Amino acid sequence: MLTPIDKKYLKFFTKYLQSYGEKTGTFRFEDFDSDYDLEGGVADQLQLEENYYLEVPTTIAPIIDKIINYCQQHLPNVEEDISSAELEIEINNDGSISARYCWRFFTVDNLHNSFDVSDGLEKVFNELDEENISGTIFVTFDGNGDSGSIEQAEDESGHSVNLSTEMEDWCYNILENNYGGWEINEGSTGKFIFNTEDRTCELEFGWNNENTECDTIYEEKFDN
Repeated sequence: MLTPIDKKYLKFFTKYLQSYGEKTGTFRFEDFDSDYDLEGGVADQLQLEENYYLEVPTTIAPIIDKIINYCQQHLPNVEEDISSAELEIEINNDGSISARYCWRFFTVDNLHNSFDVSDGLEKVFNELDEENISGTIFVTFDGNGDSGSIEQAEDESGHSVNLSTEMEDWCYNILENNYGGWEINEGSTGKFIFNTEDRTCELEFGWNNENTECDTIYEEKFDN
């Protein structure tokens, strides 16, 4: 894809990097997709190992733009629901240039647990009896980024149910004692299912996992 002029400019660029003690120049473009718009040029996208500002020669910008356009047309077919993506274009002083597309997505590890009155549920169900609440009660929770909370309580018809202090404290204790870190980093989601008839509770718990995969879309030598 590179023209002889492109290769000449890239050779000059590697010498330019070497004069500053750099072996590699990496251009990073966040939130990259097929509609990515390179607003403001490439100057702010160059990252160096020493983390200092280095002016990007104007001759390099059209080459990076050309590779971006190529990558937009050759993105891999990704089955996962992408949460974020990044394109890295790396120019090395060994005479090579490459573009790597990395995407992040979440998966969930589902776990299941059961509890009965021996696990401290008697007070919870006694309180539900006193409030004339019967049937199945769903209590959802969500935790991530070092913060987590019990979200809401609903009955089988989707109507809100008063979340008593006893029930809320019991749920938090179960999470903290059995699923340490449920609110840290990617965290977790799930729900407690209280059955007032047999006075038991089922917990559907899901650990959130952030995954990263990368694919090299383009690579070429410019110094043969």
